[in-house]
Amino acid sequence: MKGLVHAAVHNPVATNILMVVIIVAGAWSALSLQREVMPQLSFDIIQIRIAYEGATPEEVEESIVIKVEEAIHTIEGVRRVFSKAYEGVGMIFAELEPGVDNRSVRDDIEDEVGKIDTFPDEAKEPRYVELKEQDQVINIAVYGEQPESTLKETAKQVRDDLLATPYVSQIDIVGTRDYEIAIEIAESTLRRYGLTLDEVSQLVRGNSLELSAGDIKTPTQDIVVRTTGQRYTAEEFAAIPLLTTETGAIITLGAVANVIDGFEDADIFGRFNGKPGVLVTILKAESEDALQVADAVHHYVKTQQSRLPEGLQLSVWADRSPVIKGRLQLLTNNGLMGLLLVTVCLWFFMNFRLAFWVAAGLPVAFMGAFWLIDYYGSTMNMITMFACIMAIGILVDDAIVVGENVYSHWRRGKSPIQAAIDGTNEVALPVVAAVATSIAAFIPLFIMEGIMGKFIAVIPVAMVAALLASLIECLFIMSAHLAHSLPQRDTRAKSRGLGALSQRLRDSIESWVDWTIERLYGPVLRWAVTYRLIVAATALAILMLALGVVGGGHINFFLFPKTDSEYVLAQLTLPQGTPSERTLALSKQIEQAAWQLNRVFEADEQEPVVKNAMTVVGQHTSRNPEIGSHAGEVTVELAAVEQRSVSSTDILAKWRELTGDVPEALALTFGTPEIGPGGSPIEVRLIGESFDDLRQAADRVKAELGTYPGVFDIQDDFRPGKVEMRLALKPEARVLGLTLADLARQMRQGFFGAEALRVQRGRDDVSVMVRYPESERRALGDVENMRIRTPDGREIPFGEVASVTLQRGYAVIHHDDRERVVAVTADVDTNTANAAKVLADLEAGFLPKLMAEYDGLRFSFEGQQRETQRSVNSLFRGFVLAMLLIYGILATIFRSYLQPLIVMSVIPFGLIGALVGHLLMGHALTMMSLFGLVALSGVVVNDSLVLLDFVNRAIRQGEPIERAIHIGGQARFRAIMLTTITTVAGLLPILLEGSFQAQFLIPMAISISFGLMGATFLVLLLVPALYMLLYDVRRICNWLWNGTWELAEERELQEREVAEIVEVSRK
Repeated sequence: MKGLVHAAVHNPVATNILMVVIIVAGAWSALSLQREVMPQLSFDIIQIRIAYEGATPEEVEESIVIKVEEAIHTIEGVRRVFSKAYEGVGMIFAELEPGVDNRSVRDDIEDEVGKIDTFPDEAKEPRYVELKEQDQVINIAVYGEQPESTLKETAKQVRDDLLATPYVSQIDIVGTRDYEIAIEIAESTLRRYGLTLDEVSQLVRGNSLELSAGDIKTPTQDIVVRTTGQRYTAEEFAAIPLLTTETGAIITLGAVANVIDGFEDADIFGRFNGKPGVLVTILKAESEDALQVADAVHHYVKTQQSRLPEGLQLSVWADRSPVIKGRLQLLTNNGLMGLLLVTVCLWFFMNFRLAFWVAAGLPVAFMGAFWLIDYYGSTMNMITMFACIMAIGILVDDAIVVGENVYSHWRRGKSPIQAAIDGTNEVALPVVAAVATSIAAFIPLFIMEGIMGKFIAVIPVAMVAALLASLIECLFIMSAHLAHSLPQRDTRAKSRGLGALSQRLRDSIESWVDWTIERLYGPVLRWAVTYRLIVAATALAILMLALGVVGGGHINFFLFPKTDSEYVLAQLTLPQGTPSERTLALSKQIEQAAWQLNRVFEADEQEPVVKNAMTVVGQHTSRNPEIGSHAGEVTVELAAVEQRSVSSTDILAKWRELTGDVPEALALTFGTPEIGPGGSPIEVRLIGESFDDLRQAADRVKAELGTYPGVFDIQDDFRPGKVEMRLALKPEARVLGLTLADLARQMRQGFFGAEALRVQRGRDDVSVMVRYPESERRALGDVENMRIRTPDGREIPFGEVASVTLQRGYAVIHHDDRERVVAVTADVDTNTANAAKVLADLEAGFLPKLMAEYDGLRFSFEGQQRETQRSVNSLFRGFVLAMLLIYGILATIFRSYLQPLIVMSVIPFGLIGALVGHLLMGHALTMMSLFGLVALSGVVVNDSLVLLDFVNRAIRQGEPIERAIHIGGQARFRAIMLTTITTVAGLLPILLEGSFQAQFLIPMAISISFGLMGATFLVLLLVPALYMLLYDVRRICNWLWNGTWELAEERELQEREVAEIVEVSRK
């Protein structure tokens, strides 16, 4: 190390080249980083989706879900399997183990599912998707009083136009159905012509194909032989010859059937601001810049508005680009302000040249961090920016220690070059150790599991990169710059004007600091060392009090604090089988209540609080998934937070009040689209085999949750399904050769439809379905009128071969680890309730008693509670590992087993300052607060490390222990205070930021800044007291072992003093 410092100081050209390389590489990486709000995440979940159209949830469960679960649950790398069986589709989810190769596990899953050969013939091919947090940048609403086909074609044109630009590559269209050609033929017509739906399907299939028949090789050329009978439109299918009469007349399909070129028989459609609408959703690929994508969309909407068909409009919806710009600008401004405050603090306490070169190391460190962030594959997002802001104050710590020590040597009269070499070498080892402990402190964030671990993964990467770059800069680059920029002597030439004023100000501050060290800190330090037991006992009592405050629940803890939102939504769930017309009517009422909010708040607001509203019938697009005509959702775009005085929470409360009760609804919940990683604040999952037991237990859990103040939107995911017509064969049917499979197939063909074929029409894959007309599929009597065809071609009335019973089924069947489950979820008002306390209370009393009443019933906590537990457990394991590493580093540096414990003793005391900070700032503890405490542990150790190193050095130089403690404390007072001041100054803009966009990050800044302030005073007083107590313990042990209080180093010191006296007397 000494040789490298010597070489760097004597070769400034090499150090400058190194600095330029770091800056250029970092700047290039910073400019190439893509911008987005939050990092895109993979949830480490593989979704397998298998459509089985027309099947009930129970049929899907038995025929699809269970088979897939059994096939994949033992695959290596699969941590957990859960599933949902809906009407017509099964979705199976494989949650993967952390750290596995997702692509490899997905291949294994596809292989195992591909081996299943017992799926129903009507089941579609499995579709596999790795679930990721897609970055939805912006949407375009295409709306107007136009037919669905016009809306869909316009939306497709918008999609194609945007995909042709260089900025957009991923687009989804939401709120419209797929095209379908329906061939509807009545039962009476089939009987008249002696046809079956099977035969019609085969005729359609045989008269619509395009097939190559090979080549004819003539002497001059090869001629391709192919049939070209593919049909694409309703008119072309209607022209298919169906029968030839005795007179030779041809009866076409269109003469006996109604051929409709329309949309699939599904209940899903959207409305925007009260008019029929389709949503074009633009997503950002990993290589794309969100702001460039949004700018391209805005330009398109502006230029294409006038070219639309009459009666149609385009409107931007859910545009996240202002949020991205606002947050990045917010953090950039706060970062620059923090950098300015750090520089001013350094300028006040240091020589101007020294302050300049210490502050100049920050850009170098940042550029080094940006290079590694780019190499790591991250983006410029809110988390990246916050990591950089957090680093501002931390990064100058090592530069302050080195620079202040160089400055101290220079003031003793050494030349700048010699001062740079000696000052740097003197603190190089503790500085390297300090950086190593800081890096070790971020290990918990590296290995943290769960969504939150992925979410903040870039913070430790950015911090470690910046710390390493800062270490290189302060030891080699800054030392070289100081060696060649400080004057040969500490001469203070007279300045004039502003320079004279600033010099007097710095002189005054320096005099005040010197007075504080000599007259204030010195006596207090001597008192603390003298009454060390009192100091240690007081510190321990304060720590116990702080832990009691947390344990007693005086400070709330939330995994993800609720912040203001610019979007709110209402989700309506009606009984299964409710017609979409009724769902739409009720959704319109909810939307109208939302528009009334403008009138309610118009007296207090300059702008309308509600800007736009999007209504979707047929599915819930966010939070709790629900599919079917019974599901409705209204999403409302609010005015920007800065443009209104009322919070989204108050808006939601008023919207709920204006909507009133909806007696028909099974559930009506109000909230925000983003519920946070992990799901609902409260989610109790009941596990068992009996649906009756699960339903009864779920009702009792909901009733119990309703007794807790502040708990609302209580619901479960057990939904009664549609009324099912369950068929059974009569004995006569078996005599006729009919099987249950024959009956089910013919019923399915008539009522759901038989897919004759699929045709590719442009970019659309269009199904051609053969079935009864809608008028023959709407009543129970239509079933009685049906004729069942026997194997020998006879037509038998339905009632003669089958019996019917009506029974209500299930809307959806949930599995977790291959067992049936029902989940009870609820939201909480954080002002009056705490989810963790509610769940702890349930676990302590109600739930165990409830489980005892039902055989085989179990419960677990999921949602945010599960995610919290997983994240906190991995964070704790990482923290233990970090503490062991820090202990190992310190033990190696000090060559002692006990001194590292003194240094590390300040870590828990950082909690005291953090708790006080949260109380003063009015913030609850969050997961981000815990991250701040983890990062704080490395920072507070650094000051103790350097202080103790100076004390040990003074002892080695022959100073008595109390004198050595006094010398070390006074020598490091300035540097310790300066590192604290600069760290707090760097975070101060974030702490004082009132924007809603910074609320998520403020708890982490509170933990670091207030925790460091609290720990600083303990470092200056508690560490010396503990060092002296350790000395006392050693003396007691020495007396017990050797019979004397005197330690070996004390005898050596006395012998050295005697020798010096003898030497002086001889002279």
